[in-house]
Amino acid sequence: MRKEVYISELSRHIRKLPAADIKDIIADYEEHFTNGRAAGKTDEQIVQSLGMPKAVGQEIMMNTLVTTAETSTTLVQRSEVVLRMLLLFLVLAPFNFLMLVCPFLVLACLLMAGWAIPFALVAAAIGIVAFIFQNFALIGVVGILTGLSMACMWIGTIGIAVLISLVMLVLTKGLLNLIIAYVKWNVNFITARKA
Repeated sequence: MRKEVYISELSRHIRKLPAADIKDIIADYEEHFTNGRAAGKTDEQIVQSLGMPKAVGQEIMMNTLVTTAETSTTLVQRSEVVLRMLLLFLVLAPFNFLMLVCPFLVLACLLMAGWAIPFALVAAAIGIVAFIFQNFALIGVVGILTGLSMACMWIGTIGIAVLISLVMLVLTKGLLNLIIAYVKWNVNFITARKA
């Protein structure tokens, strides 16, 4: 494979990166070819030492996604990057992806179930308020203490929902950090194995 073809294919595989990053990466790989030719190597030997452009591009994209995930400030950004990393990981290391996907799906289901609890509690609190307003005349008959107990139940339900939401937020961040660390370790492992 000639230098021009290699650089063209590499550019195609990293096209989703910012233009400045692509320019720097291409300059680095052109320098590899220049240094290799100066050392008397053919383009094929240089390509063999660098790796195929598709694999190199995927590795660059994965490293970029890992860095982006580590520096993401919001939970939504981090979640999006983790999902893109997992999809790229499927291409980069299919067996490792299968080993990752089963525990990931179990943890994702547990997280969804955990997030369902505060939403269910908020729905219950809305039901309590609706019951209070619907039966306001009945409360006057039964007594003010019944209405007061219903209001306290509403406040307690909202408080528990907020508390569980905070716990789930911490658990979600922790899971995303765990996935990012695992993918980063795996990328380093795959890269070291190829070298």
